[in-house]
Amino acid sequence: MTGRVTTFLKVLLSCLALLVAAQAFNGVLTLSSLERLYSDILTSGFRISGHDAASKIETAMRLGKPLERFFGFDRLEESLREDLPEARHVFLVTADGTIVQAAEAPPAEAGALVAEALKRMDLKNMEGARHGLSSLMVEGKTDRYVVFPLVDSTSNAVDGALVLGFSSDLLRGKLRAVVESSLGGFLLATGAAALILLLSMKVIMRQARMSGGKGIRFLFIPAVILIGAQVFHSVETVRLYRDAYVDAARESMLDLMGQVRDDIQFVVDKGLGMDRLKGIEKRLADMIVVVPELAGLTITDTDGAVMNEAKSPVNESAEALTKGAITLSGMGAGDERLTLTMDIVRNKDGEKTVVGHLIGELDPVKLEISLRDRVLDAATVLLVSLFFMFEMFVLFGIAIHRSMSQDSAKGVSLPSMAKARDAAREEDEQANRHLLARPIGFALLFAWAMPLSFIPLRMRELPDLGLDVSPSLLLALPLSVEALCALFTALLAGRLSDRHGWRMPFLVGLVVSVAGAVASGLATEPTTFIASRGLTGLGYGLSWMGIQGYIFQHAPPGARAQGISNLISGLLAGYLCGTAIGAMLAERFGYGTVFLISSVVMVTPGILAVTFLHRYMRGGPPVEGRKMNPETDQKKGSLAHLLTDRRFLAVMIFSVVPFSVAQVGLLYFTVPLYLNELGLNQSNIGRILMIYGISVIYLGPVISRRVDITQDKRWYIISGGVVGALGLMGLAYDGGLVMVVLGVFLLGLCSCLSESARSAFAMALPVTKAYGTTSAMSVQRAADKLGQMIGPLMLGALFSTLGIQMSVALTGSLFLVATVLFFFMTGGLTPSIPPRSISPAE
Repeated sequence: MTGRVTTFLKVLLSCLALLVAAQAFNGVLTLSSLERLYSDILTSGFRISGHDAASKIETAMRLGKPLERFFGFDRLEESLREDLPEARHVFLVTADGTIVQAAEAPPAEAGALVAEALKRMDLKNMEGARHGLSSLMVEGKTDRYVVFPLVDSTSNAVDGALVLGFSSDLLRGKLRAVVESSLGGFLLATGAAALILLLSMKVIMRQARMSGGKGIRFLFIPAVILIGAQVFHSVETVRLYRDAYVDAARESMLDLMGQVRDDIQFVVDKGLGMDRLKGIEKRLADMIVVVPELAGLTITDTDGAVMNEAKSPVNESAEALTKGAITLSGMGAGDERLTLTMDIVRNKDGEKTVVGHLIGELDPVKLEISLRDRVLDAATVLLVSLFFMFEMFVLFGIAIHRSMSQDSAKGVSLPSMAKARDAAREEDEQANRHLLARPIGFALLFAWAMPLSFIPLRMRELPDLGLDVSPSLLLALPLSVEALCALFTALLAGRLSDRHGWRMPFLVGLVVSVAGAVASGLATEPTTFIASRGLTGLGYGLSWMGIQGYIFQHAPPGARAQGISNLISGLLAGYLCGTAIGAMLAERFGYGTVFLISSVVMVTPGILAVTFLHRYMRGGPPVEGRKMNPETDQKKGSLAHLLTDRRFLAVMIFSVVPFSVAQVGLLYFTVPLYLNELGLNQSNIGRILMIYGISVIYLGPVISRRVDITQDKRWYIISGGVVGALGLMGLAYDGGLVMVVLGVFLLGLCSCLSESARSAFAMALPVTKAYGTTSAMSVQRAADKLGQMIGPLMLGALFSTLGIQMSVALTGSLFLVATVLFFFMTGGLTPSIPPRSISPAE
């Protein structure tokens, strides 16, 4: 078998592996959403009955009866089991986790789990939460517990809780049925894609031969096949979710309506008429609060006249979301699948007479919103898989081109021809080897960016540090400490790369980053979490400067700018994908789990580097290939000379630092906190952060080409600063979601306008060339990290006095002032610009 065929088979298997991974991930997201849905619906009956029981216990507590001496627990437990046959455990527990009354002993872990959950309660909102029928859900090894806090009305302190437990097997059984239903669509999509790929291999190989194996256009057919299979599977997954959602909601509504009907029939059997049902509206309203899927409950007489009813409060934003739009569910108000009717029967002297009806309706708007979230998840997974596909195809293209070159060299007998062919292959490989860094950079940023959308939110979950400082300032510490540590290692890694090669800082940085991610996931108190993020920053600074050093050391001089540009594109794609995937995982599995997943993914760039770059791990030539003049270069090549150069200093202080303050202060600190306060879920926060990466990826190349042919790069730096500042300042006038999205986009546009021009401006300076390209870029990276450290701290300090909106607007104003100062500091000092620009690190 020729090397070409072997390579194509590897490409085929890799494409299938990517398809299976994307589909499996989409399936995991769907199952986790369904698990949460089933859990909420299953516990809706628990919440109604448990709230009534908890109210009785609190009444006894107000009369001075402690939980240990609460009489009537046996009758209460028996009543609860009659209403809730799924309940395995019913017990009372004190705030410290001591189980004081239980018909049957619950698992040993139950008391400690409940006590830990009670500690995390927001006591300030307890009274309002009680009116909203609030409860806590705690997950154990084999059971799940619905916890109803018991609050002392005098001290507003939690004295204990009533706990109802049910087996986790109830949820697993429902999910197992969904998995079995979806397995057919999964196998069909994957099998069809594999067959079509196999049948298309001849066409793909022919296109590869025609192009000489250069580029990746011949991989267009596999891309279309993979996308088509994912779209088909996504549509099937959404349809499956819709049916499961409606079935589960109908089942829950049926159970709850059964409880209401039994209560009504008990009253009418006593001889009371339907018009004498006292307090029934409150009972109906409580059920609607507990089950958000309910649109309303109505009691009518036999003629259809409404006797009592309760409707779900109108959610104007939800109505606006679906008004005039094509519904994904295909259901609307009045759909028979969304309505249930029960007869109310009077039983007198053995005769049963229908005296009225109980009608329940599911809310189609709630169904529509839930389905749209699932469609957004599927679309996000598809977009991420597209970026993964492209990065894989970069490697595939190089591998296929190399295998075709080897096949064409076979059979050459004349030594001179063989030598010329080998020389041509070596020259071609040198021209393309810079591309190998792009997928590695993608994997590095993908792993690092996974927690970016929730680091301040995770910090807010942890216990208070007990310091007399602004809470918002404390939330900024993990990001700022991470940036500070990355600043030091970026400076160190630049020198290490210039002197000893790129391998050591890159691989050591990965090891340190893995340790930092693991420590972040396991941290349970704030100081440990802050230190863990600092450790991650140390590793990230080393690895990023290491992979950038590979470009400078091993790419031909004429391809260095292209290599850095491709590397930045891979980094941005990794940031975009990692942020989105991390946010979706955090919403379903918790913040700590995502840190641990990030640590595992962080190993991937190391594996790729060892696999594809092992030939280039023994250092490299001097960065600029220049000869040092000891009489003149000793002074010019010093760090002091670099940092005292007026133009270099202006770029660092008035452009790099202000942009980084705005970038991290807005994207990684303000946006997660602000959007969380606006009520957006974590997945949507991650999707909004994707806008920055998408704008840079697609607008950046277009703008950078204009930058390349412009002599005076300063105007792009200045225009970028103005655009970014206006995006931040806009929040002073409108703090809505639209302005936040616009601000993120304008910050991305700012990056497109100023980043490549800023780096080209700095690298064209004589003082930069004298100091060394990689080393000078490490100084720029350090300035970047200095701004990233200042940003969260500055905004965190401002939040407590100015609020979020005005703090961000003030930051934009300072950005604008810095841009004006840059203009005056560099006026008339435009350096000689090289033919191509080099984009800096993100």
